[in-house]
Amino acid sequence: MDDDFGCVIGVAGRGEFAVVASGTPIVHLDAHRLLAISGNHQNRARFARTMCRRWKGLTGVPYPDTATVADLARELLDRGHSVEALVVGYNQAQPHAAVSCLGPALPRGQFLFGAAGRGAEACRAVLRRGYRDTMSSSDVIELVESCIAEIRRLGVPGAAGEFAVQYVDRWGAAPVGREVRETMTIYRQMALEVLKSHGEGGSSGSS
Repeated sequence: MDDDFGCVIGVAGRGEFAVVASGTPIVHLDAHRLLAISGNHQNRARFARTMCRRWKGLTGVPYPDTATVADLARELLDRGHSVEALVVGYNQAQPHAAVSCLGPALPRGQFLFGAAGRGAEACRAVLRRGYRDTMSSSDVIELVESCIAEIRRLGVPGAAGEFAVQYVDRWGAAPVGREVRETMTIYRQMALEVLKSHGEGGSSGSS
């Protein structure tokens, strides 16, 4: 494997939205479906082109859900595309957000979170510890940032580079810039410090 096998991370929050982070470019299959691929450059490009072509040619499915996309992708993977990937999206027919994992060693189905590529196991450990059903969008983005920080701490090849982060909900998908992510993290830390100080103050007053 080469250094293009970067980590891809997906998290769905409260069934209302999802966030995907990738060390490689994120592919928009449609307004509500994102494809993040881990693999060498040539394999990623070939898989993305084939997926986009097949997806656009799919007929008879007015509101395709994430599972439909994942099934199509698995069919292509079975034909020899050497990649791992996540499909992250919002389903319009039965409104909810979901993450599907694609790869020979990855579980099939729709999940609340997932990771693929180099460093995926470390990310999954962070996700299992930190995920909660009631997470807000800022909570989810912070959790994704924690995954990125962990694989950088471990020195995972390719993790030092910039990660693209995108958000998708009923209105569609949009990028989440570094400035927004850093601001969310700062406000979160400030809020935790305020809560901590109030908790300490309450303890002192009651003793």
